[in-house]
Amino acid sequence: MVHIGVAQFGHYISYIRNGPVWLEFNDSLVSDFDPANLEKQCFGGAVTHNFMEVDLNNKSAYMLIYEKRVKHEFLILEQPRFPLDHKIFKHGVRHLGDNKHAVDFSDFPQLIPEKIRRQVQDSNQQFMLQKNLFNEQFIDFLDNLLQMIPPDYEHPKAVLEVYVLFIMKILARSKQNQVL
Repeated sequence: MVHIGVAQFGHYISYIRNGPVWLEFNDSLVSDFDPANLEKQCFGGAVTHNFMEVDLNNKSAYMLIYEKRVKHEFLILEQPRFPLDHKIFKHGVRHLGDNKHAVDFSDFPQLIPEKIRRQVQDSNQQFMLQKNLFNEQFIDFLDNLLQMIPPDYEHPKAVLEVYVLFIMKILARSKQNQVL
């Protein structure tokens, strides 16, 4: 979806892909759209015609909408030393000949050994904990917020209680969501 205009007023048009063809929907007018024109039609900004003439392109992408694609089968090449255990696949295995098999994509997580899957999951949780919960910028923000309270504020204990309660709730939520 693209907005043409300024913050106070404007018009919206949509670009939608229908199979291999892109279409422009402008109210009741529907026309073909060449994705090679995407930058000109969606990126806004200054447009230079020559060194003396500059215009403003007031067309800016407003919203992108994606459609989830159904994942198809993928190919597994079976090694003689590591035979495929067909029981682990919920959706079954299609034998394609020789040592080739087609497996439904939704069965893929079951191919990862439990020990490795758990290590990756734990590593990801640690990363998120360090990135979000103990983020230095977040701690600095809270510290600056506390320092903004005037020394003569009549309820300093209440502010400190809110601060501590907030930190405790974050820690409890991270424990509940198995981040800690």
